[in-house]
Amino acid sequence: MRRSAFQNWHLTELFLPLLTLALLVFFTLGIFLWAPYVGFYFNPTTGQVSGVFVPAPDPNQPTLQIDDVIQKIGPLTWGEYHKSGDKPFFEGVQPGNSVEIIVKRADADKPVTIQWVLPGFNFVELRERLLNIWWIPYIFWLCGTFTQLFMRPKDLRWRFFVLFNYLTAIWLIVGDLSLWRILASSLLLHALSWLVVPFYWGFHWAFPKPLGRVPRPVTLLLFVGSGALALAEMFQALPRQAYALGVLLAFGGSIVLLFAHLIWQRDYRREVQRLGLVLAIILIPLLLLLGALAYFGSLSAMAPLAFLPLPLMPAAYFYSIYRDRLGNFELRANRAISICVFLIFLLIVDVFVSAPFLPAQMVSQVALIVALSNTVCAALVAILVFPHFQAWLERHVLGIRLPHENLLEVYAARIATSPSASSLEQLLRDELLPSLLVRQFVFVQFYGDEARPFLRLGVEERAVPVRVQHMEGLIATAGTYRYLDESQPADWVRLVLPLRVGGELLGCWLLGRRDPDDVYLRAEIIVLQALADQTAIALSNILQTARVRKMHQSDIERSERQRLQLSHELHDDVLNEMAVLLFGPDSKDLPEGFAESYARLTQRVREIASDLRPPTLSYGLKSALVELTDNLMERTQDTISIQTVIDAGEERYPDVVENNLFRIVQQGLENALRHGDPRNIQLSGRMNAASITLLLEDDGVGFVCAPKPNIDHLLDGKHFGLANMFERAEMIGAHIEIYSAPGQGTHIVFLWKATDAPTLADVF
Repeated sequence: MRRSAFQNWHLTELFLPLLTLALLVFFTLGIFLWAPYVGFYFNPTTGQVSGVFVPAPDPNQPTLQIDDVIQKIGPLTWGEYHKSGDKPFFEGVQPGNSVEIIVKRADADKPVTIQWVLPGFNFVELRERLLNIWWIPYIFWLCGTFTQLFMRPKDLRWRFFVLFNYLTAIWLIVGDLSLWRILASSLLLHALSWLVVPFYWGFHWAFPKPLGRVPRPVTLLLFVGSGALALAEMFQALPRQAYALGVLLAFGGSIVLLFAHLIWQRDYRREVQRLGLVLAIILIPLLLLLGALAYFGSLSAMAPLAFLPLPLMPAAYFYSIYRDRLGNFELRANRAISICVFLIFLLIVDVFVSAPFLPAQMVSQVALIVALSNTVCAALVAILVFPHFQAWLERHVLGIRLPHENLLEVYAARIATSPSASSLEQLLRDELLPSLLVRQFVFVQFYGDEARPFLRLGVEERAVPVRVQHMEGLIATAGTYRYLDESQPADWVRLVLPLRVGGELLGCWLLGRRDPDDVYLRAEIIVLQALADQTAIALSNILQTARVRKMHQSDIERSERQRLQLSHELHDDVLNEMAVLLFGPDSKDLPEGFAESYARLTQRVREIASDLRPPTLSYGLKSALVELTDNLMERTQDTISIQTVIDAGEERYPDVVENNLFRIVQQGLENALRHGDPRNIQLSGRMNAASITLLLEDDGVGFVCAPKPNIDHLLDGKHFGLANMFERAEMIGAHIEIYSAPGQGTHIVFLWKATDAPTLADVF
């Protein structure tokens, strides 16, 4: 029978997290149960009163006011309290008892003496404590416990990370209690500020990879020195503000070590940069706070707010160390970004809305109602607004077009409507890859021994292998994450996914840089391989369709050659032979009316030859188009006005381009005459060496046209003439746009550009 994970844990593994949790609970109880409820709050570094929570029992007697500066409470002066780490205010005073408080008031010439009645437990003061930072240590404890019980291997980095979280948790909780000088919290805070230094330094020395081997005497000296300073703090042998130097050394030294990793460990620069950004957001406010304490000896009443970003620290470290082992539990970076931005926005709005209604003198019942209302409103806003906010942020800021929740289903539906190579290329480049946050990508297709890339993003052409044998090493690692190794070929590749249909290997995906951390997790690789399999099937279908279409286009080209040959035979052979009949030696014996029949026959033969291949096309595309429109006007007996306005020089184009453009325009004119019932037709445009632009307009009946028709849609609608135009345009790389509606005529734009740049369609 398989043993559960709980049975595999040893008691020694459970001892440290349980001991740490017990300490956290003990000091948390001290905050809420044993610390006295005195009815006001004061700044522990300046003595300035920042909040008064209970009303004065006698309006005629002086009472505490915000901004009063405490000079003495009972027998203990402020100087004695500030210099001592174990002397609390209100020692031995019970709720309901009166105690003398002497304060300095800005508008008073001399100190004001107040008889303050200790109120005991009250909801307003409880709310203030609940809104403090007591809960942050539990985030560190959870992260350390999860690491200790579930994460492996138990290397040096693992040990330091566990202790880093536990020590930080205890340091924060005793710091929250230290105001009241109970449970030796103030002394413990100062001692822990020195004890964390070697653990913080040791962890950042080993993360993300050890910088080197530290000599044992150095390690011993560091731990002994921090322990000695901690003992000195417990016996109050150091100045009261000295502990701030220890905190600065812990955090500042950690930042210096991260810079060392950034400089000397190039393989981990992106990882360190990402973590450094998070730490900057977390630590800059805290370092400024501690610097102010060390330099000025006082803090602002808003100082606790500097600790609020701290929960991001263990989460950022945990994600950086163990992101490749989280599987389906891995939190996508874009989700985290969305949540953080939204919560910050929500917090700002809540502060501005609540601030006018929550003065310090407000009675507890009303304050609780307002706080509860804000909480309910914030929860409703989060439930209703955040999904829309996240969708907007992902689409417009992060460029994610396809939803992660059902990516396979959506992609399968999209490739089913992407029948061409160009549409598949657009889907991959503009939607799928941005949705996966992939920034480096090569789509390679195999042709015998040749590896031909037909889609490439963020990768130089010289970095792509061009022979199948060069890719054998990459294919051997297919389906597994490839760590950075500059000794390997194509070292930018992080993941290789084969494209197979049946037993045939069509090609492969080469995936490289990816936001935010270049990592492809095992759970994601499974999804990516499924996407690759779908793409392989779509690619196989496109290849088959391309082969059929290529054969059809070859038939069209062969037909054009046959038409050209037949045109030459009619013009050069048949007409010459007919001329012999009219002007030959037996021409005198020809019957009456032969000349007239001969003229009609030769005219018809010339028309057939011109339709097969207009002679004027040999003199340029413009000449052929002008003759085409003139012939059509003659055929309609000038009942329809057909005008040609083309700005062109003497440029000539490849025969296949001129011939197909001529046929495209010819088909467009025939469609207008047969189906449009127009009164006026105009062919205009411009031709130069780089491009050809033509516009065919008529004022006929028009028809219902899709915004972006393609050959398949036109065939489904039985627009065979238009489908033939699009097919010929595809053969020469031209572009056609059709604008039409019932009763509004038809406008057709033809655009051809001279370029040698290969496209995805060229590959097929």
